[in-house]
Amino acid sequence: MKPKSPRTRVATLGALWLGLVLGWLEPSYGGALITRAPRESAPETPTSTAPRVPVFESVPGPSIALPLSGGALINGAQGGRVTVGRFTVDVPPGAFQGTATILIAVPDSRRLQCTLDILPALEKFDVPVKLTVDGSGGDVVDAKDWVLVTWDVKTQSWQKLPGCGVSSSEVTGWLPHFSQWGVVDSKAGW
Repeated sequence: MKPKSPRTRVATLGALWLGLVLGWLEPSYGGALITRAPRESAPETPTSTAPRVPVFESVPGPSIALPLSGGALINGAQGGRVTVGRFTVDVPPGAFQGTATILIAVPDSRRLQCTLDILPALEKFDVPVKLTVDGSGGDVVDAKDWVLVTWDVKTQSWQKLPGCGVSSSEVTGWLPHFSQWGVVDSKAGW
């Protein structure tokens, strides 16, 4: 077998990183390209009103799912801004110590869902970070009912972020940590 060139190895590692950030690669399937919702450990009890898997709000986009990703190096003392597609993260001064790379990965540009990450890893911010999601062009008739939800690793469930702000076609929330985030209709049981 012929050894891979350095360029091929770099491209392969880049694709692997993107797949892991977007949650596409399932190690137990040998790295097969799939899309999936996070696993939940126990079935939902009949008394629960929240759906097990959120239905993220839709916006106009290409006829096929196109992933988007990007990031920036941010100095925690100064703060900064990262925008990818419809998602903007504003880091206020003092949110964290030192410098870190803020990453935004959007698995489907037609859905208001993203994965936010910070490298090196940080469990929570010293000062909350603002996430703004632009839903313009979508079903803005019900935008007043939009809320942000996040995947909680500890409880293995989707949780609503309290205190979201909504204006015409935008929803904004102050995030204590990075994870998977999305916009859902609060009338759907959230």
